[in-house]
Amino acid sequence: MFAAHVIATYHEEIIEDRLVLCERPAYVGEGSGVSVAFPGARFRLHACANGVLIGDETLQDSDVFEWAQNNVSVRIRSIRVAELEREPLWNTDIRFPVLMFALLLSVLTLQSASQVIVTHEDKLPARLATWVSAPMAPAEMSTRSNPDFDLGEVARYGVYRVSVDEKSSRP
Repeated sequence: MFAAHVIATYHEEIIEDRLVLCERPAYVGEGSGVSVAFPGARFRLHACANGVLIGDETLQDSDVFEWAQNNVSVRIRSIRVAELEREPLWNTDIRFPVLMFALLLSVLTLQSASQVIVTHEDKLPARLATWVSAPMAPAEMSTRSNPDFDLGEVARYGVYRVSVDEKSSRP
């Protein structure tokens, strides 16, 4: 595939420097819908088998077309562009995306199953209902009732519990 490297200058100052892909006909110059705008002319660019067509003139690989009028000059060079081949989808390794999708489905299934079990807790067998039941009383929710969190005599800095007996014995 070929492309056109277009450099437009005004008073020898570069105003446009673009690479125009010529898969479909492209226009440069004056008018609407042009890829590179400059005053004074309009050229149609189209890729062919061995280069870029500018009007009726064919530019081979690395050939240059020059146009100048007043203080505007344009250089168009034909450039061969290599296309990168993409690997077909059926050859790519999709194990990781499939694994992530399966993990997502598993999490959603377990989440919805737990919601159904909690919702219908009163209709479940006794052994399963005790496994599902949430703590209801404040004593059950306290960390003191859980042996894993019971710190016993370990000092808790910044947290002091004062019982009613201790309050009455203070002067």
